Amino acid sequence: MCNALELGASGYLLKQATFERLPAAIVEVYQGGTVIEPRLARRFWNYFQSVQTKARAPDPFGLSPLERELLAYFGKGLSNAEVGQVLSIDRRTVRTHLLHIYRKMKVHSHVEAVVRALKAGVIALD
Repeated sequence: MCNALELGASGYLLKQATFERLPAAIVEVYQGGTVIEPRLARRFWNYFQSVQTKARAPDPFGLSPLERELLAYFGKGLSNAEVGQVLSIDRRTVRTHLLHIYRKMKVHSHVEAVVRALKAGVIALD
């Protein structure tokens, strides 16, 4: 599961997920979101906690403070829309910032960016 996400998957559904859940999950990922089954939330949290370094390191990616803040919120499981609400910016603006983050970090998904940022010590899940 975590290997798939590290390789760029934008979500993970269990085999037991209902057929009705699939179209909504596809739309969410297509719109730049992340889909994770609620039952897996604790496992993801534990995984992210295990890969983060304790001391904040210099940012090797050249991310802005806002981009680091966005990544921290994504690391806590917020969607694009939820991050936009917290920061009082439009969901499309969040998506634009994500594209900049992906380019700077040479990644293709929220999860991949969060994992790399945690491993590098750029963000922490406090």
